Amino acid sequence: MSAKSAHEDDLSQETTRFRCNDALYFAFRTCGESQTLQPVGRVYTDSSRTFTLDDLSVLSVLEYATSPRTRSELLDFVEHEFSVSSETAETTLETLVSGDFLLPADDPIFRRRSEWMERTWRRALYYHVATRDIDYIDDTPDDRYESRETALDSYRNENSPPDLFGDFEKSTLVPLGEPDALPQRSLESVLLERRTVRNYSGESMTESELSTLLAHTFAPVADVREYIAKNLDDDPTLHLLSAQYPFDVFVIVGRHETLEPGVYRYAMREHALTIVEPLADPVEVDGLLDEISHQPYSRNSAITVLFTQNIDRERWAYRHDNSLRNLYVKIAGHAQRLILAGVSMEFGAFQTPALDDPVVDALVDVDGFTNPASYLVTLGK
Repeated sequence: MSAKSAHEDDLSQETTRFRCNDALYFAFRTCGESQTLQPVGRVYTDSSRTFTLDDLSVLSVLEYATSPRTRSELLDFVEHEFSVSSETAETTLETLVSGDFLLPADDPIFRRRSEWMERTWRRALYYHVATRDIDYIDDTPDDRYESRETALDSYRNENSPPDLFGDFEKSTLVPLGEPDALPQRSLESVLLERRTVRNYSGESMTESELSTLLAHTFAPVADVREYIAKNLDDDPTLHLLSAQYPFDVFVIVGRHETLEPGVYRYAMREHALTIVEPLADPVEVDGLLDEISHQPYSRNSAITVLFTQNIDRERWAYRHDNSLRNLYVKIAGHAQRLILAGVSMEFGAFQTPALDDPVVDALVDVDGFTNPASYLVTLGK
């Protein structure tokens, strides 16, 4: 353990009672050319650290310390459990404290984390802590551009970046027609009229309305992707810009004046739809939406837009855990753009990230690791 823990000085206080850190994560990872499994422990405090475990018997010490123990109690336990000298026991205890495997029982961190754990947010806590202290490749302002360019060049040498638009060459596309201009309204009026709708009338959406809604929401995304594709050779840092749009779009049509009910994928560049799964009628669509979100609020709506994460597009350019946070924010931002465009056209919206992931994955034919579903926005009047 190279860094000294803030709690090492507590070891000299006989009255200090220590307790096992309740935010530990143990796993095996492969090491070296032989790919042998090595046990590791990840320790979470205000940040996270990972240590290789040379001896799994140390877990018995942590189990013993699930109840607060004094320094003397811990030393006696180590000496008798492992039949070692007092000096070795001292070293073992110092190692566990310096690595934050053992913390003073009165450390405020136990209280701060208790509600996370009591409310079954343990794994969320692990991710939250692990992404609080990320080492970014462009932390130094003086050479930020150069460090980004060097990193992206190395990524491109490893493998090609993900496709920006998706492959629709073999798909039968249904053109959406020319969009109309959005109504001339102030942003203030649109924001003030923004409401969540949970009771739709069952009115159908027209051809021009669907075309206008999707075009004004996603045409800027398509324009940026086109620009990136044309200029990447001159500026490899444009890969970072491409990761600002790490999503794909599906449209579940329930009530439309010409389109048959079904699940469609949206081709942004072509401004067209391609059928993924035909559905019998609006009643089947309503039942499907109930199954997806386990909420009845999408019934009788006109369309539902489903955002799926394009993990490869984000992960290729941003190679750190914190980027998953950013991905959620980016998708939610574009979902709000869709909602505001709908409000300007007098459509109400219901939105939720609470989805039955396996049901959605099967419906739109994606897997939960490269294109997991993220956000659902239902629109109608």
